[in-house]
Amino acid sequence: MNCTDAFTKKLKKKITKTREARGGGGIYKRRNKRSNRVIIHYNIYKKIIKEDIKILDLYKRGYAVRVKPKEYFKENGEAKDDFEKSLKLGENAFLYFKTRDDWDKYIKYCSKFNEVAELYTKSKEVENNKQWIGEYCTFIKNKDPQEISLICTTGSEKKNPKYKKKLIKLQKKFENIKLPKQAGLGNFDYDYADENEIKNVEYQLSMMIFRSKGIEKELLNRSSKITDKKIKKAKDHINEFCKKNYLDDIKKLAELRALDFKNFEPICPLCLKKIEAEMFFKGSEQEEGREEEDNTQSEIVLMHISGLKPMKLNHRIYNLGWGHKDCNTIQGDKSISETLEYLQNILRTNNMTNY
Repeated sequence: MNCTDAFTKKLKKKITKTREARGGGGIYKRRNKRSNRVIIHYNIYKKIIKEDIKILDLYKRGYAVRVKPKEYFKENGEAKDDFEKSLKLGENAFLYFKTRDDWDKYIKYCSKFNEVAELYTKSKEVENNKQWIGEYCTFIKNKDPQEISLICTTGSEKKNPKYKKKLIKLQKKFENIKLPKQAGLGNFDYDYADENEIKNVEYQLSMMIFRSKGIEKELLNRSSKITDKKIKKAKDHINEFCKKNYLDDIKKLAELRALDFKNFEPICPLCLKKIEAEMFFKGSEQEEGREEEDNTQSEIVLMHISGLKPMKLNHRIYNLGWGHKDCNTIQGDKSISETLEYLQNILRTNNMTNY
């Protein structure tokens, strides 16, 4: 069984989307699973090896360090003496050209380098650092013509003859390998979670949905394929899984502001308003005059109690809840506590001393 077996298609998607890392442009994967390869900024990598090098072992499918050209090159084009010795371009690091200034100043030193390409998105047989190649890639959009490496292109850009030639050339070079789509090398490192944690998160979030008063009635009303028997079976399965894996500490979830203390029902971690069962199925409200027919945003979204930060791996159990889209927007990348302090400071600045 699966934790989403008694959910509607829309509610099921809400759970399955929690598996995905946030979409990114350029070198970052689009709609990629959180457990895949991560991309780490050079300054963060240096912090990791200084403070806790074991963090690197947590990235089961490997990592690649993005390096700014000025972090690597001396003025004469040689590698800097203090460039981190544990990094090697094309193996566990790459140069990432994003500005026109960097391109004009440093690209002349890359004549012997290959552009980054992905050979495997996932492989049990090939070592992580051999699943991709290349010492540099480009994502410079403010240049005419733009300088965009094949691995950074979108589907529509790949129709351009320039990129078609690159793709054909790459496929010929590795004719014995079925190359994946060249659509980014990895995820943001702060989005990472391993397969086990991803599954546990899904079950804990599903358990919280079933704690919403009236959810069974909503499910029955919204799909003819969902029955009382199916709901009971799915709910029992979720509760059993959560109990077995220590995911059912509702008091702890209440302390984290994901559930209320009275009935242990879902609440928004920021505003603390109760999330009614019907809200899980609603799309977000749109301002009059700004309505868009293709709006797919939900009223209720995933919220991290402690924000996603490099080195923290905060997509984890007992750090997630369901909240309002607008509250999530206010929170941004901050933790809930940081957001509340930020809002308090705004109120004080505006002499609203009652808050």
